[in-house]
Amino acid sequence: MDYVAVATIVLYLGGVTALGAFMVRRTRGSGEWAVAGGGMAGAIVAFALAGSRIGGAGTYGVAGSVITGGVWNMWWYGISSLVALAFVGLFFAVYYRRLGLQTVAELFAVRFGSRRCQWLTSFCVQTENAIINVIEAYVIGVILSSLTPLSMLQGVLIAALMFSTYVSLGGIWGTAVTNVIHTVVILVSLLAVGVLGVREMGGWDAVTLQVNTRLASSPTHSQAAWWGLAGAGWLPVFGMLFAAVIHSPAASIYANFSTATRSERSLVPAFVIGGMIAALMPVFAGVIGILAVARYGLDAGLA
Repeated sequence: MDYVAVATIVLYLGGVTALGAFMVRRTRGSGEWAVAGGGMAGAIVAFALAGSRIGGAGTYGVAGSVITGGVWNMWWYGISSLVALAFVGLFFAVYYRRLGLQTVAELFAVRFGSRRCQWLTSFCVQTENAIINVIEAYVIGVILSSLTPLSMLQGVLIAALMFSTYVSLGGIWGTAVTNVIHTVVILVSLLAVGVLGVREMGGWDAVTLQVNTRLASSPTHSQAAWWGLAGAGWLPVFGMLFAAVIHSPAASIYANFSTATRSERSLVPAFVIGGMIAALMPVFAGVIGILAVARYGLDAGLA
């Protein structure tokens, strides 16, 4: 067992959970819990939005997709994240704030007086949230069971307890603070691993040469397609952009942060800057995917 890794995981998860729960001190009612009383600074909102946008799919998921499919995955995942958050900021966030929405489903009751649409929308959104939360807990369970003596079930239960603690106690403030921490940690750690990896392999030219050697010996991978901006064709690129843009306005967390932002003037910049921050994470993760191909090959997988 790697005691350094275990100690790091325990301290990080414990510290973040405690800090998120500690934000209960800033919560004095349902309005404070859901929308921070409309007093959250734009800089915090930007980082919190980035953290809510990027998770496992945008980090190790992108790294794996780069290995199997090419670097277009990292570019377009990042671009789609930026476009999606900018789209919400430019066309929806101001109206969410002016209507004082705490969930997207409220829009149908407040603006159109339709309770039926509110219930159906809430059902759809909460179903998606439940799936996402299960996946997040499962992923953390995989990590904990791999690096510690804990079983898969114990790891999942710890993850679920951690999420429920800082969200239920800290509300939007707890979510925002933990997202800021996660975003900074992801950016710094992925960048550090990428820089150290390139340096260890003798520089970027050596990395690309090794990757091209791996690609040349593979009967299923084209060098031009793997490095290409649209290696799988423009239809998957369009699909990725369309899915990100059409889905994002319905995410209630963006309504929460819109109403929680202190100033309407800082709302659009917060979403655009949050999109820029979110776009960096899959790119950094994609570099690690490139390094993995150079070092271990195209079919090494987790081994």
